[in-house]
Parts: sequence; C-alpha cells; structure tokens
Amino acid sequence: MNYLSFRISILTLIPAIALCVFVYYKDKVEKEPVWLLSVLLGAGALVYYPAYLLEGLAMGIIDNAFASHISFSAEGAASYSSGAIMVSHKLLLAFIGISLIEELIKWAVVYLITFRNKNFDCMFDGIVYYVFVSLGFVIAESVRYAVSGGTFSAMMRSAASLPAHMLFAIVAGFVYTVAKTYATAAKKEKAMINEGIISSRRIKAAPFLLVFSFVTPMMIHGIYSFTSLIDTREIKMAYFITVIVMYATCFIITGVISKRDEKNTVIADAVLMRKHGIAFTHTNGDASESDSN
Repeated sequence: MNYLSFRISILTLIPAIALCVFVYYKDKVEKEPVWLLSVLLGAGALVYYPAYLLEGLAMGIIDNAFASHISFSAEGAASYSSGAIMVSHKLLLAFIGISLIEELIKWAVVYLITFRNKNFDCMFDGIVYYVFVSLGFVIAESVRYAVSGGTFSAMMRSAASLPAHMLFAIVAGFVYTVAKTYATAAKKEKAMINEGIISSRRIKAAPFLLVFSFVTPMMIHGIYSFTSLIDTREIKMAYFITVIVMYATCFIITGVISKRDEKNTVIADAVLMRKHGIAFTHTNGDASESDSN
C-alpha cells in the first residue's frame, strides 16, 4: 500500500466510524456493550472478503451464461443482442451476484452473534447490531478499493455505499427486532400455556419474520445495485439522487425509531395482549399477568 492509498483508506473510514457513533448515541434506553459492538464491526469487516470471493464466482457464472449474447468494442464497451438480455443480465448480477450474497452473509453474522444474546433486549438494538456489521462491511470494501489504487473510485464507492448499507441495515434491523420480539412473546406464551393461564398457541410469526429480515434488505439492495449497473445518463442521475435521499432517510428513520424505543418484553406483552386478551402490569421492568376482562 502506498502512502496516498493509506491516506485515502483512512479518509474512507471516518464517515463510517462517525455513523457508528451516531447510531450508538441514538440508543437511548440501554446502550449496548462496546465489546459486543466491536465484535460486530470486526465481524462485518472480516466477512467482506469471503463475500467478495463468492460474488466474483457468482458473477463469473452469470457472465458466462450470457457470453454468447454480449459483444465488446475495442474500447471495452459491452453490447447486448437485445434490451431484454441486457436487463436480465443486470438483474441477475444485482440480485444474485451481489445482494443475495452480501445480505445473507450479513444476516448470518448478526443472527449468530446476537439473536440469543442477553443484551438484545430493546427494539432499537437490532438496528444497532445490523448497522455495525454493515458499516464494518463497508469499511473493508472501501479499504480494498483504496489499496487497489483507485483513489477516486474508493471515495465515490464509500460515499455511495455508506448510506446504502446503512439503509439496508436499518430496514433489516427493524424487522429482525420484530422477529426477536415475537420469539420472546412465543416463549412467554408457551410458559403461560404450561401454567394454565391460556390454552392455545397463537404466535407463530417469528420464523417468517426472521426470513423477512433477510429478504427485505436483499430486495432493496438488489434494486439499488441494478440501478448502479445500468449505464445511462438518466439512470445515473436517478442513482445519485437516490444516494442523497438515502442519507436523509437513514437519519430520519433512526431518529424516529430511537424516540420510540422500548424494552422487547413490553412489546412482547402487547403482542400477547392482542392475541389472547391478556393484560399485563409492569413493575420495575417485570411483567405479571392479570385478566383484562
């Protein structure tokens, strides 16, 4: 790594670290342990490299499948046999070659480290976890671009990737937390059945929500990647406008959810109350069941 690349790699780290600090201080109810957040940030950075290799493999397979329909000029510009072929190729690259691999790996990291972690006890926590993993991922990506010598490319990629991955993380983290809340409610429901308080199970959405917490950011990421792959002036303009909108959306959504943060157990009790007509009284953070009728 030359000195210029080193300086650029440091510059690309600053916005990501600033966003981590911003999200950390937005966690109002109960801040997460620094060691846990450090693990998530580091894990996000580490899994970038296997994700990068898998993306290269997947995109190579997709490119080979379309090779007979693509020709290249002396300058290297690609020409497709039809518009439908071009769209199909770009869609597969965006959704399979990029978003599926990246979002599945990030989801797996967040799930394996945090889902059963005792610190995962508030609605905002899932967003914090996802943001730290995602920004670790972006940091590693930005450093790779800087080390490869693409100074301008590294800065542009960092500027565009940061809000994109943060937005994917906020959406995924919110759904992921809802899944955790439903899992908590299902566990309490089972205990209440065993105690004879209620007679039937009605909360079954947690597995579906876990899958949804991966699928939703994958679809958003796929659309984002697809627009970045289309090389027309109009699409590029829409792409850069989207990046600006994503920055604003990230700060707005984070602020709104932060203000409405609540303990998972409180929300889980609300789910039980809605499903079974059971009322809960909370004292010092503990819940006790009482008949709502």
